[in-house]
Amino acid sequence: MHEFLLAVTAAVYFGSTVAYLGYLLVGARPQTARVARIAFAVGLALHSAAIAVRCSHGLPPTISAADTLSFYGWALVTGFLVVQLRYPLPTVGSFLSPLVCLLVLMSLALPKPITPLDPKFATIWFPVHVTLAVAGDVAFVLAAAVGLMYLIRETSLKTKHISPVIDRLPSLDLLDRINYRLITVGFSLLTLGMLTGGLWIFLDPKLKAAVHDPKILWTVSTWVLYAVLLNGRALVGLRGRKAALMSVAGFAMVVVTFVGVNLLGQGFHSFRQ
Repeated sequence: MHEFLLAVTAAVYFGSTVAYLGYLLVGARPQTARVARIAFAVGLALHSAAIAVRCSHGLPPTISAADTLSFYGWALVTGFLVVQLRYPLPTVGSFLSPLVCLLVLMSLALPKPITPLDPKFATIWFPVHVTLAVAGDVAFVLAAAVGLMYLIRETSLKTKHISPVIDRLPSLDLLDRINYRLITVGFSLLTLGMLTGGLWIFLDPKLKAAVHDPKILWTVSTWVLYAVLLNGRALVGLRGRKAALMSVAGFAMVVVTFVGVNLLGQGFHSFRQ
């Protein structure tokens, strides 16, 4: 049932992606964006059911690489729809929906073993730490999408190559403000995730070796980058193109951390452990 629900979810997300891209690239009617958003919401409901089925076996939604990819896709859609309540910008969906489709398709392609949960994860700190970390990553991914839109629009304005596609992107000022707010939220969540992870290690003597895990080094590096961005904005007015570039760079670090450590590396956070 889980595989079936996930496959149907992928199909619905794909339909939403086609609608979002149609709205952006070929200037489809505004109703197309509404259909895309509704499809995303329907896909989210199906996706939630798929994750619930998986969890019914007593497994958390981040127990394996496949489950984590699926959970990230679910979290991205959730985060996007929440942001849409404050900023109804369908063009963001045009940049985000292909990534969601990719994550769900990768999840479908990877094995999903049903194995007993490692005793060291049988603690309240595990879901709290993971939820905060994933939520922070979602905010950073959304910020990177907005930052990329900023760079595309600004470059087009500078070169005076304005196309209907560019005209459908939000203004530079609005993109800059949304980018800043998303990074502020993501930084706060990442900080809380790091604090709960550190407290978890401190309270459990069996996890002392996790202090030297490569994931922690990469996460701290990512935290420093976003801290520099936020402080730079507050102290020296770092915004606009430089802020957009740094948000995209931060997303790249998030991807490298996940792929290099969680998927391919060794250590406490690795699925290959």
